[in-house]
Amino acid sequence: MLNFQALEQDYNFTTTLKDSSYDSANQIYLTNLSIEVYDFDKIKDEYVRHIIKNYKGLSDDSFRSNDALYRKENRLVFIEFKNGQITSKVEKEKIRSKISESLLILADILNTKLSEIRKDCCYILVYNKKKNSSFEKERNSSINRIGSSIAALSGTNHLINGFYRYKVFFDKVYTINETELEGIVNTL
Repeated sequence: MLNFQALEQDYNFTTTLKDSSYDSANQIYLTNLSIEVYDFDKIKDEYVRHIIKNYKGLSDDSFRSNDALYRKENRLVFIEFKNGQITSKVEKEKIRSKISESLLILADILNTKLSEIRKDCCYILVYNKKKNSSFEKERNSSINRIGSSIAALSGTNHLINGFYRYKVFFDKVYTINETELEGIVNTL
């Protein structure tokens, strides 16, 4: 079981899921859910501020992080909101670095191993359905709906090509559009 004491004492930056989903460039929220979450961008900033004192050349923007960390009892859920395209190589790389750097930061804060986090943590990528119509079309084809139903049983929903590998880090991985978030959050 994870020890949340350091997270609650030193990194207790909370917000709502709605506020963490805000895309300031386009002035849009990807959800209206008012569930309280940790603002993982702020946690990353605070963590990096402590760390960079010992390293020249590092700045707050040297690292990437997921938008939110939701805690439901003893479970953790990383949530990343993407209002733009999610299937380009560049975007996939940004998401990959956010996942890996967020996991490393969280493991250090909780003073635990990745194997412990994996047992009690899942990952949700929430994308804008209108801006990813080709991915939506692919995912909603009849053959993919059957595959998605089977994948849902193993905790891997509608994954973007190449995202299945993140199952190594989390007990469940989801790639969902903004209309599906509430349903997934309620089942965790």
